[in-house]
Amino acid sequence: MIKNAFIKAGTAIGMFLVVIALSPVRAANLCGSGYVLVERYTAHNDITDKLGMYADLYYSSSAKRNCLVANHAGALYGSAEYTLAAIWPAGYAAPACNSVGCDEGTYSKYAGPVYTPAGVNMAGRCVNFDAAVGLQVHKERRNVHCG
Repeated sequence: MIKNAFIKAGTAIGMFLVVIALSPVRAANLCGSGYVLVERYTAHNDITDKLGMYADLYYSSSAKRNCLVANHAGALYGSAEYTLAAIWPAGYAAPACNSVGCDEGTYSKYAGPVYTPAGVNMAGRCVNFDAAVGLQVHKERRNVHCG
């Protein structure tokens, strides 16, 4: 009886360790390997003040680029809505949609990932972005994450 209890406990611990070992795989993001979340910006509906979006800003120190994903949140998650994600280096013009730096369309979960231009070293440079879900949820930031 005691032996069976130890076997069950050992099996449970082993399963727990497998889950822990697999967790980093689930931590991958839409921007790709090497991109690390530097900030999550929340945005609320202008009318209801309910959470409607997360604008996730990532950076890759090896690629020297930023990435943005505009995620639906709250009641808007899963709802087909106009969604925008646009990112560009400070001092540059905003990118045309649909290019590497801008994605817009009717989506139910997110827009992006979008990236700062290849060949522009973002180390030490500020980034600008615009993000929106629907007509009443938006977030824009200028000159953030400088360096």
